[in-house]
Amino acid sequence: MVKHLATLLAVGLLSACGPTANSGGSKSPLALSEIQGDWDIVEFDGYQPDSFDSDGERHAFVKINPTSLSYTIECNYAGMNAVLGENGILQSTESENDWAQTEMWCGEIRQARDQSFFRFMQSRPKATLLKNGNLILATGDQSLLLEPREVARLRNAPNGLRDLLGLWTIVSFQDPEGTKWGGVNFVGAGGPNYQGRIEISDTALIYLRECQRILIEATIDEVGQLSKRQNTMLSVEPGNCEPLNSLETQLINFLTAGPFAERIDSRRIRFVQNGRSLVLSKSNIMGAESAL
Repeated sequence: MVKHLATLLAVGLLSACGPTANSGGSKSPLALSEIQGDWDIVEFDGYQPDSFDSDGERHAFVKINPTSLSYTIECNYAGMNAVLGENGILQSTESENDWAQTEMWCGEIRQARDQSFFRFMQSRPKATLLKNGNLILATGDQSLLLEPREVARLRNAPNGLRDLLGLWTIVSFQDPEGTKWGGVNFVGAGGPNYQGRIEISDTALIYLRECQRILIEATIDEVGQLSKRQNTMLSVEPGNCEPLNSLETQLINFLTAGPFAERIDSRRIRFVQNGRSLVLSKSNIMGAESAL
């Protein structure tokens, strides 16, 4: 069970009237490999969850692999080995005792929804792939509407760096193994109570240290990908301070490796690539700490 759960965690709007599978171009997939990927939950049993949690990470999704699924709806994480049987029926290939889930307490309402959702996933729902690319899992009286993660991200992609102007505070930086650091972990940027900050202009991102600025000249294209400008180098303003620590180095490497951006809400943005993520929130500090 512990090994199964560790594996699970490592692999870890559209209709107000409720999702329904129509016959216009819909089809039943014959294998999980046909629908493999990351899917955001749009609606489950009449409930539309928030896509992101308070930390700015996705917390309502189904991840489909060729032989297994992992999933969550705002609280615990669960998963199972499974296959798609005849007519797209999802069925577990494990005994009930082998199903894995975390056991966090999230309040009575979310806890009850958790259990209803987990039972639904194990109740042999029928999968239907809709013409618009969405996926429905349904039983006789319950249904789950899923949207491809990339579709949701593109819908919230910023319109260039000009759409993100201002001073931003680092909320979290997470690696592919799930290790997460908060802004206060970027102590190389200042004193022990300093919160890491990034300033964004229409031509660059600037990582702000107490005694140094690291400027990354960049652009964001139409699909939300952040790219260093061709033939430009990182510009490091000299300062009498310590070299970048290992965490800061990881951050700079991440920002210069072409991450994709999406807005979480009006005050938060998220950059993602290859399992890493950076969440920023609009800073309340007035006045620029750097001249752009």
